[in-house]
Amino acid sequence: MKQAPSLNSIAILMGSYQGEKYIEKQLISITSQTYPNWKLFISDDGSQDRTLKIIQKFKAQQKIHLKIFEGPKKGFSSNFISLTKRPEIKSSYYAWADQDDIWNKKKLENAIKCLNNQSSARPLLYCSRTIFVDHTNRYIKSSPLFTQPKTFQNALVQNIAGGNTMIFNEKARQLFIKATKDKNIPAHDWLMYQIVSACNGIIVYDERPSIRYRQHSQNLIGMNTGIKARMKRMKLLLQGQFQTWNTQNISALNNIYQNMTLENQIVFDRFKRLRKTSLIKRFILLEKSGVYRQTILQNIGLKIGIFLNKI
Repeated sequence: MKQAPSLNSIAILMGSYQGEKYIEKQLISITSQTYPNWKLFISDDGSQDRTLKIIQKFKAQQKIHLKIFEGPKKGFSSNFISLTKRPEIKSSYYAWADQDDIWNKKKLENAIKCLNNQSSARPLLYCSRTIFVDHTNRYIKSSPLFTQPKTFQNALVQNIAGGNTMIFNEKARQLFIKATKDKNIPAHDWLMYQIVSACNGIIVYDERPSIRYRQHSQNLIGMNTGIKARMKRMKLLLQGQFQTWNTQNISALNNIYQNMTLENQIVFDRFKRLRKTSLIKRFILLEKSGVYRQTILQNIGLKIGIFLNKI
């Protein structure tokens, strides 16, 4: 009798902080996954509410493999980065998880089916659309469907999916560890998209939503669509926030420059130069670099940023 092939392992990496309102529902959705070979690791960033008690009680009741770490207490991105870099966590794949979402039952199963069709010798990244829900889990809308290619030229100026949908392999993790050494990173998920696309990786963008992304007053990122979101992004652009974020990302990407393809090294060099030159040269380098965002309106915003030298 033939043995069934072993399933690739998944390390689920969750960041928690003051999550008592919603974390139990998220834990239930994780334990309800149709894909069985996973372990859960939670980095708590200093919760003072009942978050840790809820996690410990759930672990005892469900008898699941769950380990809790103390986070660095420097914000959500630093918490995820520190957890991802922990040497004692080893797996075939890694899945970031927010404390307040609800996962579809086949989230992991669908992702692994997609990733197992790719070469494990290359960095791999799965991500997907989401369903936005309110604090009571009532449907609001689906996240945008991005149809343009998922490339480094896109990743330099835009993240196409939330980290709460991302699953990546060990090759991607090692590059992430190298890039984030001694660096301040504005968003761990955006950087991961940049890293994998820069280094001959494969991006699997699933048009099927994999999670219910809860919107509430404590969201650190939240729904990034609609008129209010566009106005907020324009305000951040004018204030120079995008410029600061790009500077931080570039600093991290410099750490993996030698791992990039030659083509992406050229794109990266041109992008860095366009941020420090005259107006006309900025637009020439924009054209040569091929950097783009996913929609017409977003590309207009990009060109406004280039014009104002705020990129």
